[in-house]
Amino acid sequence: MKFLKAIFLFALALTLLSACAHMVETDGGQPSVLGSIQERGELVVGTAGSMPPLNFTSKDGEVMGFEIDLAGDMAQAMGVTLNVQAMPFAELLPALEAGKLDM
Repeated sequence: MKFLKAIFLFALALTLLSACAHMVETDGGQPSVLGSIQERGELVVGTAGSMPPLNFTSKDGEVMGFEIDLAGDMAQAMGVTLNVQAMPFAELLPALEAGKLDM
């Protein structure tokens, strides 16, 4: 069981990191997404906060879960702070496309 959990976590991390691979490239002198995050000093992550155990909201209103822990580790590795934005699920992709969220 621990082996399957480790495989799942590795596959999830690999998927998230490969999805970000195209963001390192610059396009015609425009700063990369990763460069923009580091300049701003903040990684903005959107979540519905309603899909345990990946993400959920506590009684105190704090968003927690595996995705939040992973995003926190990514922000720490980048040397920036984590900003978690909870919003309805249907608004996540439009906010990402509008540049309001980094991931």
